[in-house]
Amino acid sequence: MIACPRCEGHGQIREFQILSTGRHVFVCSECDATWFGIDDIGKQPWGDFFTMLSEQGIPSTYDQWRLLPEIPFEPLDPAVLTAAIVDLEGTMIDGSGEVRAGVREGLSAMRGRGWPLTCVSEQSREVALHLLVNLGFAAAFDHVLGAESIDRDRGYKMLFGKACAAMGSTPFLTLVLGDSLDDWSEARTAGCQVVLVGNPAPEVAARVDGVIARLDELFPE
Repeated sequence: MIACPRCEGHGQIREFQILSTGRHVFVCSECDATWFGIDDIGKQPWGDFFTMLSEQGIPSTYDQWRLLPEIPFEPLDPAVLTAAIVDLEGTMIDGSGEVRAGVREGLSAMRGRGWPLTCVSEQSREVALHLLVNLGFAAAFDHVLGAESIDRDRGYKMLFGKACAAMGSTPFLTLVLGDSLDDWSEARTAGCQVVLVGNPAPEVAARVDGVIARLDELFPE
């Protein structure tokens, strides 16, 4: 399912059919934000489901629409993605603070495709930005988000949602590059595509969308 960008992931986008018109709409289960096309979610202004019904003279009773099966969420080819969110700890640097192999080349390849990039960190934005400057990576990122943007009750999905909003990107056309199952779970809940970087355990690799050993393997020659 796709997390709602309007209420920052509190609700999930579901597809409905209005029975009297046959029209399909995409509605948040929490805030009733509504879009008329799946590609409009997060890009076009949202409307209110019940206001839309009223404007069309359709009674707001449950017999006027039907819930369709969940929106299919197949991993997309990187070639059709439009933005990326890169986790700092573990993905770009290892436990000793050393830059992982292939990071510089991978960031350069994404920038070369015109993608806006956001770096996210479990540290404060100030600390993360200072580290990026020292490593020579600050210029690669359009935005840096730190611990201040993490909702402790809702986890990293808020952080990923804010990153998409900052870049103006649609979540399901945004790639999250992380290094743990938690990164995968939270990014998927936020509605993003996910690839893990590194060497995750087999039981983790079996559950995620994709695994690459190095960041520069995202776009193989």
